[in-house]
Amino acid sequence: MVRTFALLGVGALSLGVARVPWQAGSSPQYLSGSTEQEIVAAAEREAIVFPTDTRVPNRMKRVFTARGTQGTAERKCVAGSGVGPLRSGEFVIGGELSGKDPRDRGQRVAPKIWWSPLHHGPKMELLVRARRLEASGEYRYVGVTVAYGTGGPGQQVPEEEREYFFPSSIEFLHSGRWVIVATQGSDWGCFVLTMPSPLAG
Repeated sequence: MVRTFALLGVGALSLGVARVPWQAGSSPQYLSGSTEQEIVAAAEREAIVFPTDTRVPNRMKRVFTARGTQGTAERKCVAGSGVGPLRSGEFVIGGELSGKDPRDRGQRVAPKIWWSPLHHGPKMELLVRARRLEASGEYRYVGVTVAYGTGGPGQQVPEEEREYFFPSSIEFLHSGRWVIVATQGSDWGCFVLTMPSPLAG
């Protein structure tokens, strides 16, 4: 089981088109289109020109090689549900991919989703853009919270063996089907998730 450790900061979800630059110097475009096919096509066109890092990471994460990881190493939008892990391009995600666990009776309305980029380190910045199908407006989440996986309670992991990722609770404020593009540095991934009403249960 992955545990959260060494939290460094927090991001926030906002509605709008705040400009967050790529490391390459250009800003990701708005996810255009009105149908799932159109929005996915726009995201995958962006993936073709998005910067690519062909170097093998210093440490290959287990979620990228695990037999149970679904999805593809190609830069394609991948539909998923359940708990994952689910791969698209250079990202693997997991957690509450179908919305908040209904057994969780706390005040939290945001599903817990973790985002794991292929190229990782203790200082990263995550940008998540989300478009709900048949709706205008784009959500953007910028996260600088970084954690790393450990082997178990009380175990100290040497720095060179840490697998850094982003834990998050992104509030999908409306139920429906979402096209979600995640980027960090030169890593890119696209996921299609169906979320229930955040207030259900």
